Order: sequence, then C-alpha cells, then structure tokens
Amino acid sequence: MSVVLKEAIRQAGCADIKLVAGKNGLTNAVEWVHMVDTTEIADFLSGGEIAFTTGIGVSEKMSLLALVDRVYKNHASAMVVNIGPYVAEIPQEVIDFGNAHDFPVFEVPWSVHMADMMRMICFTITQSQQRAMQLSAAFRYAIFTPKQEELYVSALMQKGYFAEWNYVVVMMDICDRLENEKEEIFYVSILKDRLERFTQKAARVMVQEKHDVVVFTENDRILMVFSDMKEEKAAEFAETVKEQIVPLLKNTESIFVGVGSTAAGFRRLSKSYQIARKIVDLSKMENEEDTTRTYASMGVNRLLFNIENTDCFEEYYQDTIRPLDEYDALNNSNLVEVLDCYMKHNGSVQDTAEELFVHRNTVNYKIKKIEALLNVDITKFSVRNELALGLLVAKLRKFSK
Repeated sequence: MSVVLKEAIRQAGCADIKLVAGKNGLTNAVEWVHMVDTTEIADFLSGGEIAFTTGIGVSEKMSLLALVDRVYKNHASAMVVNIGPYVAEIPQEVIDFGNAHDFPVFEVPWSVHMADMMRMICFTITQSQQRAMQLSAAFRYAIFTPKQEELYVSALMQKGYFAEWNYVVVMMDICDRLENEKEEIFYVSILKDRLERFTQKAARVMVQEKHDVVVFTENDRILMVFSDMKEEKAAEFAETVKEQIVPLLKNTESIFVGVGSTAAGFRRLSKSYQIARKIVDLSKMENEEDTTRTYASMGVNRLLFNIENTDCFEEYYQDTIRPLDEYDALNNSNLVEVLDCYMKHNGSVQDTAEELFVHRNTVNYKIKKIEALLNVDITKFSVRNELALGLLVAKLRKFSK
C-alpha cells in the first residue's frame, strides 16, 4: 500500500527538509525508499520510491542532473539530496528539470541523518501496508462470507468505516487474449507478477486521487472497494484507473471493468461484488474489451442479474436458443451468431450481411432455417423479444452455474 509523498515527508519529522522543485508532484504515491548515489544503482528502482543521495557519485562524468534524470525515468516518486561536501547546492538545471516534470526534489543539510528519515518513512509505509492488509481481509469476509458478521463488522468499524455508508465493488479483469483455429477469441489470466504490478498501479492511482480505496486481488482479478460513495462516482474513479493501466498493457492483453451496484452498508457488499463479476463475465463473452461498464448501464440485464434462482435461465434457454445451439454443433453452422447479429441490427438483413461478410441471400436462408427449427415467425415483435432475451439468457447461464 502506498502513501502520499507529502504525508511521508511529514511523518519523517525533519524540520530542515526543503522542497526546491516539483511541487505539483507532492501527491505522488510512495512505496519505499532507496539510497541512490550512481546512475547504475538508479536502475534497480522498481517505481514509487523516494531516492536519497549524498551526492558522493557526482563528478564530471556524472552530474547531479544525470542522476535525477535516471531516477525519474525509473519511476521514482521524489529525490532527496544531502547538501554538503559532495553537493554544495542544487543546480538550477536540476530545479528546472523537477519543475518541468512535476518531479519533487528536496534538499536537507549535511547535519540531518538521512538514515533516520528513511527509517521513519519506512515505518509510515509499513503501517499503511498493515492497515491495507487488515482492511483487505475484513472486506473479503464481508464479500464472501457476509453472514459471518463477527469476522468483519467490528474490524471495519474500528478502522473508521460506518455500517450505513454506501459501498461499491469494482472488478478489473486483465487477460491475455487468445484465438483458436476457428478464430474464436477467448481469455486467460495474466501472469502473477503482471497482475501484482497492475494491482499496485491501481492502488497508487487511488492514493494520488486522495481517496481511501481498498485494493486487493481475488481469483486473478483486481477488486477495489469504494466507501462512502455511490456507483456513479466509483465508475469515474474506475475509469481513471483503467486509463492509467491501458498504456501498460501488451498487445495481447485486454482489460474488462465492471462497476457493481451501490450497496447500502458493508453487510450488502456481496451483492455489489456479484453484480461486478457478472458484468465482467458478460463483457468477456461479448468481447467488450477495454471498457468500463456499470450496473446502471446494463439495461434489461439488471433484472436478470438480480435473479437468485437461476434455474429459470436453463428453462428459458431450453425453450428458445438450445435447438439452434444443437443444430450448430451437429452441422458446424452459425445460426446463433446470425440470430445475434440480426437482433443487434434490429432485423436488418443488409446490415447483418455486411457485418458477417456474407450475401443477403445467405442471411435470409439462415433466418428461415431458424424460424423452421424454432417454429416461430421472427417478424413478430413478441417473438423477437423472446429470442433476444433467450440469447442473453444463453450467455448468463454460463456463469450462473
């Protein structure tokens, strides 16, 4: 868990530390500290650190600007320079660099023991990490074992969370995108180290946004629990996180974001989580990549998401889409795909043909085949409604089991 830079510096308790550049970066997230006296050591930074230097490595071959530049490029959060025998003063070129890149540069006199500063900052970060772990555990219990209130109610209230607040669960699923021989797209989980990197990035963005969001992973997915907030605002924050993550994705990776319904109290978090999960699963089925979808935007899906007895899904599927699925499986055809496309284009044969790259006559033939198999007249409004719902139920039943 990160802490905000200015809070980390405040906790260090050093009255003599002075900000000389990059004040717009004081909201940067800090994850640890590192002693950096050469550009080679700077390459060991993993991002989010406050880099401290005595300047002992500064010479004609390596200027302080070169060191600051390398630290910045390795995604550190700030630089603290010890003013003394190695660096008499911070050059104007370093100040200009810090201001231009919103990269905070601090100076401290030689009399200040930087080891003490580093220790206090590490203590602050460790406390933040411990709190984050405790909150993650409590919210996990609230989401996955809501009836066992003794596992989370007291713990959350002790941490300042109120039972009557609004809560929202946001799920982010980052996947590798694969295709099989039939050019069908499917998704698999990314490697653990990349998932951890994206989780840390999400937490860092929320720290910079100055909002207390609990971020953790569950079943290879990132969960963010927003407190004292409704769905609309949580969606805005989720979109901000997604925009920061998308540039880091590989060409084969995709992100799906589902914003759950607003939960009135943390005892109802499980429902918000279930909604977020269903939105993500549906987005993957529909190949809606790199999108942020909210409960409010899901239309008729909202009714289906709230059906707890999902046995009715199977019954409705049997009466509508199953005969087409069985025919496709036996004959290596695509009647379900044609019907789905046809419905999406409000019954336009021309638009369906253009999207599927086939002739209008092919679409007409397959629509007639669908009508024959189901014994329906697809021109009737009521029939189209039933089949549209059947297509949706056919998707929902896959993750309701």
